[in-house]
Amino acid sequence: MKNSFQIEIYKLVRHPLTFGVLSLSLGLLSLLFYRLCVDYLHLAHGALHAREISASISVEIIKPLCSWAILLMALTFPLFTTQSLSQEVKQRTFALWAMSSRTAFNIIFGKWLSILCFVGFIELILLLMIGSLFLNATLNWQMITLSLLTVALIGCCIISFGLFISSLISHPIFALLVTYIGLLLWMLIEWLNPFSKAYAYLAKELSLINHSYAAFHGIINMADFVFFILVSIFWLTLTSRHLAIKMTHVKL
Repeated sequence: MKNSFQIEIYKLVRHPLTFGVLSLSLGLLSLLFYRLCVDYLHLAHGALHAREISASISVEIIKPLCSWAILLMALTFPLFTTQSLSQEVKQRTFALWAMSSRTAFNIIFGKWLSILCFVGFIELILLLMIGSLFLNATLNWQMITLSLLTVALIGCCIISFGLFISSLISHPIFALLVTYIGLLLWMLIEWLNPFSKAYAYLAKELSLINHSYAAFHGIINMADFVFFILVSIFWLTLTSRHLAIKMTHVKL
């Protein structure tokens, strides 16, 4: 597994897309953080003059910043999952994998871990930005910890889903498009609610965004965390099984 991870992270680091996307992510998060801080100061200043209760940093800065980070991951991670798998499937690299000692799960998990490093990068940026607020304000660290954990787990789900779509579709552009559409529907499923009245509750249970509400308000809900973990395992299992079937056909 270690060898597979090293190979995949080496390929990602060498690709010019990686540093471009990371630089763009850092720039966008910085601008968003600055804008949220400015808006918060305006609200706090207005509340001071009106002698009202000042706006909450958790609600006005940290929660929207984490929400924007999720949207940023949904826009950027499909680029990595498509590059990591669809391009190789198109080039029939799995034929070489079939002749090696690497298993399908070993390959997929290595790719998943390598892209997961970008989740760590975004988490570090968020932590540094939020931590800078501690110099002049009192922060709710339980809410911050839960929010950052939720952002990381949603990132895991996005990567797993992207790898699954990329394992099905060999054309990178088409795979990227389908991944974006799938993620959009997944995040908006609670609002769209395509189920009948008897099964309307399923839209809420399957929604990625719905399972982030409790954490973003500082409430511990283990069911949400279990949902994210099970979803990631589900997509990774489907992807590895599909790739294993392709590799088996090559051997035959």
